Amino acid sequence: MIEKEKNEQGFIYAYLEWLLVNDEGQISKNGEFCWVNDLWIHKDYRRNGVLRSLINKLCEHAPPTARYGYWTREKYNGRKSICRKFNIYTRRKLWNGLKDSKKNGDSIQ
Repeated sequence: MIEKEKNEQGFIYAYLEWLLVNDEGQISKNGEFCWVNDLWIHKDYRRNGVLRSLINKLCEHAPPTARYGYWTREKYNGRKSICRKFNIYTRRKLWNGLKDSKKNGDSIQ
């Protein structure tokens, strides 16, 4: 799947492509892991919470079997950092908690 962010003019300034995989890294409909295959954010929109927004969209659209997300990041001189990990279950639980509290008129501090 592809998650994207658009500006007011309708232009895409960031996208994230992800696949659902099993513990062996094979594409699976019931996989526990979301592998972020590609990520791009326009230089003018970096450091503005765009990555967080894309990950939240991934967590919203990921199936209930998905528990974790991973990706690699290229560093300087052609090196790659170790896979970064985020917990989809925790984010989904937090997200649903925020939506439920807004429905009930509660404020979160």
